[in-house]
Amino acid sequence: ADWYWVTNLPCIVGPKNAVSILHSRWQIENKCFGEIVDTWNGDHIYRHSQNAIVVFILFLFIVLNIFNIFLSFAKLMNTNAAGK
Repeated sequence: ADWYWVTNLPCIVGPKNAVSILHSRWQIENKCFGEIVDTWNGDHIYRHSQNAIVVFILFLFIVLNIFNIFLSFAKLMNTNAAGK
């Protein structure tokens, strides 16, 4: 399949780096959805109104991001403590 992308990235970025940047968006999205389903049992929606589902998923995204920030910070602190 042929892909055509339009971007406003500066020309200095180059095509290979632009493709890498654009693909990284999918990596973040897939990780987020995958972790919600695999780790947090997000495959079951607990309410059935459209608004409740949207709010639930957005709330999970917020919680997941805060959780991953905490894990990254904890790993960073352990790495810094081990280096002392």
